[in-house]
Amino acid sequence: MKDMSINYSAFPTYIPIDRQEGLHEVISLSGGRSSADALMQLINGGFGDPEFHHVVFDNTGKEDETCYKFLSDIEQCTNLKINWLEYTLTNQFTNELIFSSFSYDKFNRCEYTSIGQILDIKKLRSFKFEKSPNSFWYKQGFSDRKLNIKEVDYLTASRNGKPFTDLFLYKCAIRIMKGQGIILPSVGQRWCTGDGKEKVTERWLANKGITEYISYKGMRFDEPDRVDRVMAKNKVQDKIWYDCPLHHTKTNKIDVLMSWSGQPFDLGLKNDKTNCFYDVIGNCDYCHLKTLLKKMWLVQNGFDIRYWKQIELIANNYNGDVDAMSRQHGTYEQIEKKALEIEPISLSQILSDAEVQISCTNCTD
Repeated sequence: MKDMSINYSAFPTYIPIDRQEGLHEVISLSGGRSSADALMQLINGGFGDPEFHHVVFDNTGKEDETCYKFLSDIEQCTNLKINWLEYTLTNQFTNELIFSSFSYDKFNRCEYTSIGQILDIKKLRSFKFEKSPNSFWYKQGFSDRKLNIKEVDYLTASRNGKPFTDLFLYKCAIRIMKGQGIILPSVGQRWCTGDGKEKVTERWLANKGITEYISYKGMRFDEPDRVDRVMAKNKVQDKIWYDCPLHHTKTNKIDVLMSWSGQPFDLGLKNDKTNCFYDVIGNCDYCHLKTLLKKMWLVQNGFDIRYWKQIELIANNYNGDVDAMSRQHGTYEQIEKKALEIEPISLSQILSDAEVQISCTNCTD
């Protein structure tokens, strides 16, 4: 039997300067190597008390299967519990606002073109928008900080995009209720990570009575802009402190790759499509913040883009306009068309492409 013991000496040691006894510490894993590397550095520095230390993964249902396997391996080999969380709609929202004919599998197969096929638009327009103190946005029952969070695990985690779909439908409902157009996730509206990940973690902790803690992120030393965005939150937060272990230990992307390359498991290959060493896929398959070249490589190599085309189509059909998650790159339909018209893109081209630092602070490695 293969030895699955982690070689912790391959990772630096990180001990937070401001660590306080009894203060909760939380690390958010994305499913990639960098945040997992930060976890290993924290473990080397004494992280692991089950009462005060928490490891969280917020699933969108659109991560690659290799990410889920990687997380499962980490959980087994470190003996640390990973808290797998998902955003989910409340039963009241589902029963009163979504037509009974709606199917998540049909949505994942991209069989919808209009939000009116899914949500009761007439009923939504009859509602008066009001916030609730125990909600994400809307009144009690339709939105709830406890009922909107689902705890799952490696085996039960969604693989058909349900958490992202639920959040998209919720966002659509709120906009329709307000008489406004549907907003797609974009550079300026990153609700996919804000509402689908960061708020899910914060509310899950709050439900446990944990409101003061250190939150660790997997931003590396070679990502100074992302680190600055994370650390800037410390100026406006008084109960949550943010820290980036990899920045302090001066760990860059090559360091991360080398640390994992000698371990008994790594972010592995799948059907010869995923080149794990070069991180072509990342965590959320067609993230709008990825470079255009990466998106087109994914299209050329058979990664299904229909889900994201459908999201844009539904929003644009309702708005009566043509918008894209990435206005710089065009719609996913335009990206797909261009990818199929050009010569095959090589991995070397992707490596030489000017990589833009992903703006989100909780979703990708």
